[in-house]
Amino acid sequence: MSVIKNEETITPEKIEEFLAFLEEKGRGDSSLQSYRRILTELCRYLPEEKVIGEGTGQEWKSHLEKMGFQPATVNTHMSVWNSFLRFLGRREWQLEDFNREKENAIEKRPAKIVAKMNSLCDPDIIKALYEAAAKGVKIQLIVRGICCLRTGIEGTNDNIKVRSIVGNFLEHARIFYFENAGNPELYMASADWMPRNLERRVEILFPVLHDELKEKVWHVLEVQLNDTQKAHFLQADGSYHKAESKGKNTCNAQEVFCKEYTALTARKEKAAQQARTFRPEYNQTIQN
Repeated sequence: MSVIKNEETITPEKIEEFLAFLEEKGRGDSSLQSYRRILTELCRYLPEEKVIGEGTGQEWKSHLEKMGFQPATVNTHMSVWNSFLRFLGRREWQLEDFNREKENAIEKRPAKIVAKMNSLCDPDIIKALYEAAAKGVKIQLIVRGICCLRTGIEGTNDNIKVRSIVGNFLEHARIFYFENAGNPELYMASADWMPRNLERRVEILFPVLHDELKEKVWHVLEVQLNDTQKAHFLQADGSYHKAESKGKNTCNAQEVFCKEYTALTARKEKAAQQARTFRPEYNQTIQN
């Protein structure tokens, strides 16, 4: 296995190559000037060696915020950073969890990825999923809309399943589960796995740490993975086929959630009503 360097040295030549690349992609003069200015600011921030690593982006972001830059300005700087990172071929810094699952599968440890989102079209993440599946990682994707990943790719051993669930409610939840060798990690996020979200916007992704909340979030994934009424599975030719329900218990995920939350609301209302009910208490000492 090739060893990936965890650092990269920024040189004027690399910046010029990046700007030339953007020009070829159709970026105008004003856009190129903005990129040049922001990358110049980055170089001024970096130490004399001009070395960047996995934590440089977050450190630079914190520095800009401490310097009093407005959120919109910080977002623009981070967008340029993400684009530059991709140009340098350093997206592996953002794919650590995928690579960890792949290594776990190679070492015969539990390895699984379950992800729910609206759209999937980021080429680096798709490549990481193919590579993980090829090593034995079981991957279940719930992608409501656009999905540029294809199932049945040679070498992935049918380890990737993609389903789309479209019901009465337009869902926007993003949930990401990594088995992590039997110590599962759960995340929720504002971003889909799309270049516009991962490179040109500042989004939020956070871990779910509380055990009770983890159970609730996993329950959402589990119910949707068992949907037999609204789920449609992505085929190798790009078409979608309705989930096979013959011989299985029927399940409509959105109806399950509606029933659960209706029952939960009823329990809360009953508890609130009981809390408001006056129950006189008698002092036995006085009565005697």
